[in-house]
Amino acid sequence: GDTALAGLVLGCVGGVSLREAAEFANAAAGVVVGKLGTATATFGEVRDFLANLARRPNRKARVQTVR
Repeated sequence: GDTALAGLVLGCVGGVSLREAAEFANAAAGVVVGKLGTATATFGEVRDFLANLARRPNRKARVQTVR
């Protein structure tokens, strides 16, 4: 929950829509749950996670590429 909330706040402060902020937050949480123990996600890890998600076949990526 901490990572998701932090990702949501980051997106909102960064000026993206609430939907994009929520998708970023979900991706950040996805990165963290893929790690063992107490973990964090860097911006680069979340960016890469979203980029890999967008490249999956049969997946319509709604999130724009994060720079």
